[in-house]
Amino acid sequence: MAIRKLVLVGVLFAVSILAFAQASAESADKGAETLSRLERIDLGSVRLAVKDMVKTFGADYPQGVQYPGRIDAYEKDMAEISRRLANGDAAAVKRAEEILEFKARVLLANPLLDFGKLLLIKRKPVGDARRAKGDGKGLGKFVGLAQQSSWQIDNMPNIYGWENEIAVLSPLRPDGRMTTFYKPDEPMLVADLELRFDAGKLMFSMPGDNKCWQVFEMDVNGGAPVQLTPKDQPDVHNFNSFYIPNGRIGYISTAVFQGVPCNTSVSVAMLYSMNADGSGIRQLNFDQDHNYCPTITNDGRILYLRWEYTDIPHVWGRYLFTMNPDGTCQRAFYGSGSYWPNSIFFAMPIPNHPTKVIGVVTGHHVRRGGAHRRGLQRRRRRGAAHTRQRKEGCPAHRGQVDPVQLAKVSASVSFERQVFHSIRQAAPR
Repeated sequence: MAIRKLVLVGVLFAVSILAFAQASAESADKGAETLSRLERIDLGSVRLAVKDMVKTFGADYPQGVQYPGRIDAYEKDMAEISRRLANGDAAAVKRAEEILEFKARVLLANPLLDFGKLLLIKRKPVGDARRAKGDGKGLGKFVGLAQQSSWQIDNMPNIYGWENEIAVLSPLRPDGRMTTFYKPDEPMLVADLELRFDAGKLMFSMPGDNKCWQVFEMDVNGGAPVQLTPKDQPDVHNFNSFYIPNGRIGYISTAVFQGVPCNTSVSVAMLYSMNADGSGIRQLNFDQDHNYCPTITNDGRILYLRWEYTDIPHVWGRYLFTMNPDGTCQRAFYGSGSYWPNSIFFAMPIPNHPTKVIGVVTGHHVRRGGAHRRGLQRRRRRGAAHTRQRKEGCPAHRGQVDPVQLAKVSASVSFERQVFHSIRQAAPR
């Protein structure tokens, strides 16, 4: 009997030791995971964002004046909290989660985020989602982008087999729910999401029946996507569409059947426009090389990136240009004659500002994703090397251009100064 009791006590003791070891391991794992999240917070950037929002929005950001004191207190505690997290301290985990929650709450209180739904593309990367680097020319091909800046998406060899969809996040908070808006029947890339000014329709690019990229449109209330670009061109890619205020639609197309001078296997893609139903196609640009990332400025012009390739020193230069919706008055907007930056991809105008834009700065034979986000301002100084003034005799577009009504859903990526601080800090980890 005594032996049985000893055995039972021994078993209970062993179980207790195992449970304690398991709890300790779990606590250490929790501490390490929380420490990793905490180390990605830059409280200095949060402070700058708060300061900017207080200055910009005033009474519309009522709690902002109270936040700097909290940030100062958290900064003083960061080193000690990090040390204790490394040891799996439960109180430190709780304190760190408080800081993480505070950061999200402060930045998501930005008055520009006053809408309830965010339209986005949800995509599963190829391989490791936390891949540190690519295999020569960046990470583009692993996340569904062109491998390098000299390519367009029509050069991507792997456009099928992707797990992605158009989704809606609501509300725009860490606990928001993601719902599917549209998912292709066959696994394939979906790209170039574009919401109409009145948020009634949206366009996107995906492979058509000819296995080439095509432009599709859907009603925001649902229904099947409709291909807008021609179906009778077996070798033509059409993508990167955008709505023009005069009712037409602009897009990028390889219909010119030109090759890049240094590599003729890379098809040149240029700007075209068409009527809302896909008819009345018109070529807008007649350049030697690519046009990229077209969009609309606040005054109704088309803003786009143009690969110059005009001489040896500038062979890798891509500069921002503008033109009227009918293709007239094409001129440099930013970067003409400059050696840096090589490219400013995905440029978008800052709402309610006549000259500021924001974009992604990259080099030439590198990716355009995960590079530097930069705000640019075209300075109207006579003789400035990086700008070109309006030329005499270059008439403004004389057609009717309605005011551009920016949909609220685009506001989250169109901040002015906040984008450098708020978006980077508020992104889910």
